[in-house]
Amino acid sequence: KKVLKFLLASTLLIAAFWYFKSHQPGANGVFLPCPVKLFTGFDCPGCGSQRAVHYLTNFEFSEAFSMNPLLVCALPYVLFGFAYKRIGLSEEVVYKIRRYGYGGPVVYLWFVVIIAFTFGEIGAKKTGDLPSIKQNTCF
Repeated sequence: KKVLKFLLASTLLIAAFWYFKSHQPGANGVFLPCPVKLFTGFDCPGCGSQRAVHYLTNFEFSEAFSMNPLLVCALPYVLFGFAYKRIGLSEEVVYKIRRYGYGGPVVYLWFVVIIAFTFGEIGAKKTGDLPSIKQNTCF
């Protein structure tokens, strides 16, 4: 049963990787637009994520960063969060990573970063004084 789950997950990841690598978001109707941008006109922290993933799968890191810097910076943290239990660390080390790297204070810190990023984007677009961190995309 574990092998079947692993094969299914691997197949889905490979298919998603291929799809993002070979299809530009916004160039066809398959990718969904951001509902926050659609209803409010403001970029949310996730705006540009699909394009950023497209550029990451094509190893165009500076383009990915220009689409969504928050995603590009958070991705290693998230990927490690999925992997650290599976890489053969001792129970004590896994506990410390979970407690100090993914526990309450870190969750609050990420919340503050996301909120600051959102208001920074809104402020930059509203005042027009500062360029937006992200380019004008929302796919």
